[in-house]
Amino acid sequence: LLSTLPFHPSPSTPYSYRWPCHPYHPTITSTYTSPSYNLTLTTYRSPNRQGPRYEVRGLDEEGHAANTCLTVLGMEIEGKRYTYEILRGSIPLLWSSPCSPSVYNPPVTIDPNLLSQVSAYKKFLLHEPTRLIYVNLVDKKGDQKRLGTLFKQIVEEVPSDHVYIWHDFHSLTSQSFTSGVSSITSSSLSFSDTGTLTENGKVIKRQRKHIRVNCMDCLDRTNVIQSSISLRVLRRWLEDNGRGVSGEVEEWYKRSWGKNADEVARHYAGTNALKRDFTRKGRRTNWGKVEDGINSGVRWYKGNFMDSSKLEGLRIFFGGCYSP
Repeated sequence: LLSTLPFHPSPSTPYSYRWPCHPYHPTITSTYTSPSYNLTLTTYRSPNRQGPRYEVRGLDEEGHAANTCLTVLGMEIEGKRYTYEILRGSIPLLWSSPCSPSVYNPPVTIDPNLLSQVSAYKKFLLHEPTRLIYVNLVDKKGDQKRLGTLFKQIVEEVPSDHVYIWHDFHSLTSQSFTSGVSSITSSSLSFSDTGTLTENGKVIKRQRKHIRVNCMDCLDRTNVIQSSISLRVLRRWLEDNGRGVSGEVEEWYKRSWGKNADEVARHYAGTNALKRDFTRKGRRTNWGKVEDGINSGVRWYKGNFMDSSKLEGLRIFFGGCYSP
């Protein structure tokens, strides 16, 4: 299927995305076709460092980050092709947070060896040969603050052109969810660009900066911000071509990002995404909050009683025999 899509970046390799160091594999694709232009939204998942969220977090010794995904928005219009790539992945440090039946949010353990952290982070950068705009959405309190502070320290310690932005998502959205999301989106896009443009086979503009969004799981908060950023990029593309985002296109976009959010969440956490009402409807709803409570309970159960077996199966499938 993917080899026939108009925006597949490398038709000669239909089962992987040609990112320099990751053999990304397609997870989910949505398409929209109109008489004047076509749209595609595809998420590609890295096969490296696979596993459920509480079993596999942060970096491994080779610098691979858990739950690394690349989402590509594409548009084809009047001989022009636009693509916009946005990344997600676990905080690129050596850390863990194994499940415990006695608590809902298990404590975070961070490798205290700063040299080991720097070494793993440098290896991580070898897998991401581009200018990254880190958008960190974790809380500025508790274990999440400790992680975010060390993340900032490591980014500043290792010379690079990368940009680090820390937005406490829960704090910024506590009063008004919509305005908080809008504020984070505007700040993030101010450091980025609007993707790659190819016209009649010639590259006019290439995406030089890639936003990499993370929260603790790189699922729910991450989905909300990534979908908001990508929608603004799509609006800009259409405006550059004298068009706007119609109600039908916006509905397709929200539905597609909702499917995308659910698929990525099922891979890593075992349930549909949280905050999926905002992704699909553009606002928080009472039923959406009820769904979040149900899915959170299911995640707790699976994390404590099912995910260790799932991890064993994944490691056998992806990397040979595994002994716990």
